[in-house]
Amino acid sequence: MSESTLPAGNKQRGFGHGGLRLVLLSLINAQSRHGYDLIKAVEELTSGHYRPSAGMVYPLLGQLVEQGLISAEATAGVESKKQVYAIQPAGKKVLADEAARVEHIFARVRQRAKQPIQVTRAIENFKLAVRLKLGNEVLTTAQANQLTEILDNAVRQIEQL
Repeated sequence: MSESTLPAGNKQRGFGHGGLRLVLLSLINAQSRHGYDLIKAVEELTSGHYRPSAGMVYPLLGQLVEQGLISAEATAGVESKKQVYAIQPAGKKVLADEAARVEHIFARVRQRAKQPIQVTRAIENFKLAVRLKLGNEVLTTAQANQLTEILDNAVRQIEQL
């Protein structure tokens, strides 16, 4: 399945819409894990290109528990507040039903992980700079023309590599 054959919602950056959910289910299916271990596993999977925040992962894990796709059990010991997440039959069914999409996500992640980390950093900085510029003010015609020229020049330079 090529990216061009995916629905528009799946062409987003990162894992695409709902992709992190499938990645977490896949990682939990492979091995029961703590939330922080899942964050580290995603970072390792992407060779450091992406590390989901705890504020993104833990609410998603809560939703997966509520949906009955995974279970959460407190670890033994009074001092530990960690929960171990384990796959449930409903979670395995979701993974089976979404097997083609899961494979596409992991193939895309493997491909992106081959890119040098400095390129990923530069792209993210570039996108942030553009978003900040466009989000903070309405551009004048001159500024819009200048930004368009910068973007077009960047595209031409990249194409010449």
